[in-house]
Amino acid sequence: VVSNFVRREGTFEPEELELFKSLVHEGDVYCDLGSHVGSYALPMASHVGINGRVYAFEPFRLVFQLLMGNVAINGLANVYGNNVAVGAKAEVRSVKSPALTRSSNIGATSVYNQAREHYGENQVLQYEGTENVKVITFDSLNLQKVNFMKIDVEGALDKVLRGGQRTIKRFRPIIACEHGEGNGPPLLLEWGYKCVLALPIHELWVCVPKESWAKYSWLADVPEGGRYQV
Repeated sequence: VVSNFVRREGTFEPEELELFKSLVHEGDVYCDLGSHVGSYALPMASHVGINGRVYAFEPFRLVFQLLMGNVAINGLANVYGNNVAVGAKAEVRSVKSPALTRSSNIGATSVYNQAREHYGENQVLQYEGTENVKVITFDSLNLQKVNFMKIDVEGALDKVLRGGQRTIKRFRPIIACEHGEGNGPPLLLEWGYKCVLALPIHELWVCVPKESWAKYSWLADVPEGGRYQV
């Protein structure tokens, strides 16, 4: 599903990519949690340049191999791949693996709550076997710089934020995340962020620390929790 968009457009959603580029600068550290095959991690690696870094996280082994294959053939030395899930605590989870040998929307595969997913043979999400997925906390990476976090983790946003709150509170990065309701992720609002529903079709929220809000003129005129169309 995503790969066909990448073949045609160079990424999954061009408007989303342009939004990210408007918020990330050369030399920045961009963290891509839920990288899939690299549809944002790769162009953002070029965008931040050789003095910047991209940390890419993809939990499923075969999908991770596709991600790093794409990194390699594009010659991107500033991408650091991590074959792990990011959550609230360190653990190893036995999960169903996304099928790559059949038509499948592998980007929709979750690490948590797979038992709630009811997909039959005629559905786009297919599984094939099981695997053990290592889960780490974002804080455990002890990164020395974080400017931007893209979090698309199929329902595990709250777990990611709880496991990364020390790093988030230290560096106050801009966070773009998939979130389905309310005025933005409650934890980020609690931590002094203001959020805008930037792309409703993808439930994409952009959350900026309140102290940095005025730096982004296109955000400054949007009320907290309001909607902004790219």
